Amino acid sequence: MVADGGGEIQSGFGDDDRMSPVPEVPPKLVTYQLNKISALGIADLGLLSANVNQLHNLLDSSNTQPYYYFNLTLIAASIILQIAVGLGIVMNNFYKVLKKDTYKSGIINDMTVVGVFLVTVLNLFITSFGMATSL
Repeated sequence: MVADGGGEIQSGFGDDDRMSPVPEVPPKLVTYQLNKISALGIADLGLLSANVNQLHNLLDSSNTQPYYYFNLTLIAASIILQIAVGLGIVMNNFYKVLKKDTYKSGIINDMTVVGVFLVTVLNLFITSFGMATSL
């Protein structure tokens, strides 16, 4: 509490521009976050293209593989989940860097991490039950 010359007591908050309740994010940190998000997006795009290629090869096998429908379901689920993770990465970038909303950013980040884990597990099953090669 600060008393001014007129006898009024001021709280110390208000129009004082010297103090900001939210600290500014350094420009280098914003650049780092944007580069990190871009790298995650590129890695997601690479995995997505690999799954689309697996889907193409599976559909070309025309139901001759022993685990055809199981693989088809796993690859489709993985592709859908990868698209959702990609959107989560973009939304996380939007809320964290541009809006500075750490609560929403934290929730989206947690959901994105769970999505990446599920994509990894699905791709392990896809690889395990992959197409048999004829020798």
